Amino acid sequence: MKRAALALYYGAISLSFGLPWLLYLARRIAVDHERPLDAVRSLRLVLFGPGENLFLIAVLNAVPFLTFALAALLHLGTAGAGVARRRLWGLAGAGLAILFLNGWLLIRYFFDPSHAALAPLALPFTTVALPLGYGLGRLAAQKVPPVSLY
Repeated sequence: MKRAALALYYGAISLSFGLPWLLYLARRIAVDHERPLDAVRSLRLVLFGPGENLFLIAVLNAVPFLTFALAALLHLGTAGAGVARRRLWGLAGAGLAILFLNGWLLIRYFFDPSHAALAPLALPFTTVALPLGYGLGRLAAQKVPPVSLY
């Protein structure tokens, strides 16, 4: 379980900063019809720019993901074999909850300019979705029978 804990930990940290930048690049390529290299150049320009400070958006986006990463490391790193399956399901539910909620907020931020002012305010508060997703994941662990891989 320590490998799973470390994978969740480092995956959440890299996703916390990478998700806003990847969605920005996707918008520039898909909506603005820029070439990928030009989109990367424009990312460098707006990373610390005054109008679209993508670094600040990434820092605000990192709050729930870093909370999840720390919870995964502490929660799975100390788990025994009997409890680890339920905890892993719970953490999967929590991770999916913040991924979908933050992804939705960032998509609204990048693709709909009328909602651009709300996303930086709401991103840190998506941490509230962690316990709800964890609870749903633990419920799913009770409903799904264990599968042996051997």
